[in-house]
Amino acid sequence: MKLFISILLLMIYSNLNAQVFIDYDRIVEKDRSVIMKGSFMIKNLKEANYTWFKTNYEKAKLSDDNINILKDRLNDIRIIIFLGTWCSDTHALIPPFIKLLDKIEYPIEKLQLYGVDRNKETKGIEHRLYHIEKVPTIILMRDNNEVGRITEYVEKNIQTTLMQLLQKI
Repeated sequence: MKLFISILLLMIYSNLNAQVFIDYDRIVEKDRSVIMKGSFMIKNLKEANYTWFKTNYEKAKLSDDNINILKDRLNDIRIIIFLGTWCSDTHALIPPFIKLLDKIEYPIEKLQLYGVDRNKETKGIEHRLYHIEKVPTIILMRDNNEVGRITEYVEKNIQTTLMQLLQKI
């Protein structure tokens, strides 16, 4: 009986740990731009109808080189993204990154997005826990340990930068 209860508790804990929590605010600024602040998923970002997201997602050019390698290497990596829907660097970097994740069929349950306001603060304390100073920031986690980080921009393109980062891990 004790074994059964232990297994049941372990299953419940694992299920709770695997879920992504969604809790964000939409802040409308004076110029009518909308800031997403808090935790959300890709579908929330896509459904927000940001023209910058749709345009930069569609025009992102991805190479078929290394797609299978990226798919295999990201298999055991959890990704956390901090972004500012108001930020030009986010506008440039995040849509191609999301397109890359879509192309390699990265499991969305292993991805968490956090929107920050202009002070680079989330709705909770995540911005402090992960020491966010610039956006966007893409954090690669393995076994709850940070193994890599891309901050603000990339030299060539997101695909090349991600490959270089994964080679170091």
